[in-house]
Amino acid sequence: VLMTCAKKIPKLKMLYDNGFIFYPHVIPNMYVIRGNIPASGSLLKWCRDNLFQDIIEYSIKSKTDPYTMMFDKLSNEPSDIVVFPYFAGRGTPDIDPNAKGAILGLTLGSDRFDILKAIIEALTFELKQNVDAMEKIGFSFQEIRATGGGTKSEKWLRMKASITKHDVVAYANDAAPLGAVIIAAHGMGLYKSFRDIISLFVHPVKLIKPDKKYKWEYILQKRKEVICQLRKKTITFMERSGSDGF
Repeated sequence: VLMTCAKKIPKLKMLYDNGFIFYPHVIPNMYVIRGNIPASGSLLKWCRDNLFQDIIEYSIKSKTDPYTMMFDKLSNEPSDIVVFPYFAGRGTPDIDPNAKGAILGLTLGSDRFDILKAIIEALTFELKQNVDAMEKIGFSFQEIRATGGGTKSEKWLRMKASITKHDVVAYANDAAPLGAVIIAAHGMGLYKSFRDIISLFVHPVKLIKPDKKYKWEYILQKRKEVICQLRKKTITFMERSGSDGF
């Protein structure tokens, strides 16, 4: 999910055309604008459960985080594999509930870490498309703030920063319950303003800047060309094959 806030909503038609939704923020006179990537965390869980069972078992015994172990072993080089991350359809800014997932470019030399790297590249590519679409509508981003399990991997945070060309600031993993506490505290009148509460409880964990050494612009262009061509063919094929398979 990509979310931003604004005091007014510009270009309503462009918001609708890109599939973005908006609704009032809990802070008065503010709106939340939201994009959606249907399979992001769930796709990583699918990859973990199907390809990294040994790491899951070890993490249970050692009481460590399996995703941290998975991400730590990823190569710093771009993957040669291309993934369509549409395992639950495609979200904004080009919504298509009938889109299907695919893993392309596998060879005998490919391993599970190559597939994982391709998946997070694909998800980051989707993030960039949402950021670009929102910026075309008129929203501006000083930085991208990351919460949740994805913040545990500095490699992925660095990839997000480099591909989107924005600073990425990581916050605590418990953002949702913390937000609920902040709203409750404000509603009970314990603090005068949301700003006062946020200054006390919300603090960045790390700041990641784009790495100019990575040739992400070339990689993105190459991925865009491959994805645009193959996604159309894949969708056409799946529509022809129907829900009953071959």
